[in-house]
Amino acid sequence: MVLEHLKPQIVWEIFENLFLATPHESKHEEPIRKKIKDWIDSVVKPKIPAITIDEDEIGNLFISVPASPGYEKVQPLLLQGHMDMVCVSNEPFDFQTNSITPEIEPNGEWITAHGTSLGADNGIGVSMALALLIDPDSDFKHGPLEILITVDEETGLTGAFELDIEKFKIKSRAMLNVDSEELGVITIGSAGGGDSKLEKRLTKFSDFSKFDTFFTLNISGLIGGHSGGDIHLPRANANKLIARMLSKLVIAKVPFVITKWNGGTKHNAITRNSEIVFGIQKEYEDQMNKILINEKNALFSYYQHGENPFEPNLSITITSTTPQPYFSPEESALIITTGNLIPSRAIVLSPTIPGLTETSNNFAIVKTTDSGIIFHLSSRSSVQADLEWIRDQLEQLASITKWHYIREKAYPGWNPDPQSSFLAYVKKIYMQELGKEVGVGAVHGGLETGLIGAKIPGMKMVAIGPDIHNPHSPDERVNIHSVEKMYQIIKSIIKDFKSYNS
Repeated sequence: MVLEHLKPQIVWEIFENLFLATPHESKHEEPIRKKIKDWIDSVVKPKIPAITIDEDEIGNLFISVPASPGYEKVQPLLLQGHMDMVCVSNEPFDFQTNSITPEIEPNGEWITAHGTSLGADNGIGVSMALALLIDPDSDFKHGPLEILITVDEETGLTGAFELDIEKFKIKSRAMLNVDSEELGVITIGSAGGGDSKLEKRLTKFSDFSKFDTFFTLNISGLIGGHSGGDIHLPRANANKLIARMLSKLVIAKVPFVITKWNGGTKHNAITRNSEIVFGIQKEYEDQMNKILINEKNALFSYYQHGENPFEPNLSITITSTTPQPYFSPEESALIITTGNLIPSRAIVLSPTIPGLTETSNNFAIVKTTDSGIIFHLSSRSSVQADLEWIRDQLEQLASITKWHYIREKAYPGWNPDPQSSFLAYVKKIYMQELGKEVGVGAVHGGLETGLIGAKIPGMKMVAIGPDIHNPHSPDERVNIHSVEKMYQIIKSIIKDFKSYNS
């Protein structure tokens, strides 16, 4: 083990031996689901024979833990997180067969992964919940506990959408979501979201008598990040930079054709790499070079200016390549125009919570297929009507530029309840353990709380967690000390829960 000497040891052992060692990409959770069930049977049941673990049809896990002797009348408390992770890497990496390699940063303060996302979102939160089952602290007494671990949170909240309440018979009416990412902040609200797809079915041509000079434009090395929590930051989206550069050819009326365009792999990550192959007529090569080099210089001037550049590793290369079958020049121009007009940024800031994004859109994925091209977009808003408003705009844009538009099912936001008695209780314990004031706020990312709360009327909820930076990217890292502190906070919330009066 790499993390065996860290505290609390049981949390890091579970994180490394279960979550890092076991593939758990979204929609491919069977290995981690089996690992958790086997761990309960082999490690926990000898300690707590009455513990039960159940699974619904979609693959969510529900663990019911009996109360410590003398605590049977305490209200039950639900802890909730998700078992899947966003899988992104700097180099090709098979997340369905390989384990994640953790590394302790030289300063000894953070855990990261070697060349890949870490999966601390939400592996470390679930590890803390599971560690409660084998905590050796003799003073750790608790009422009935329930632990819900959902599937496929990262690619559509499928587990929360399909959660079988009738099968699990959840008794708790207070829930600690452990999928938050900032120590010292209690989350009480999150954005809703919904994806869109723009599809074009196109024919390719192979007559190179006119379009005879081809190039590959590659943009890579971007920081990327979470398409909710990081969308307001000055980070570039590689798909947008491709569209921005080639749109200059459209405006200059330099005819070109697209062979293929591929960028991004996850709907909830800001696109780090994108590549397009395109062709022009030889007579336009000098003009094309001048236009693209000017725009390339403008991008470097903005993103790499000053002592702390926004994108320190931005790479833009334009290289010659062989002629390849292509889409028509008319459709190629429409593809680039559409990509250039699609917003990929924070669109509206919250008028009530300083610094919070209210509405955004992410140009997540471009994929060329045998039959055409697909754009995958991810929209978020804490105002449900505005979520549909931004998707209305995308549908109208698709209509004008001749795409087939698909509006996928949206998930609801989580409306904050600042007067919640459960929030007041958690905040009191949190402040006692942290020794300072605790913030209360909302996030622009999607959490499962909105869906779970809609399925279980009367459920009071908060979300808490340790410091996790750059989730959904190979730069993801989790702070060691914050995990230790957060675990103690969770234990104290549970130990004192007998004093909670709903």
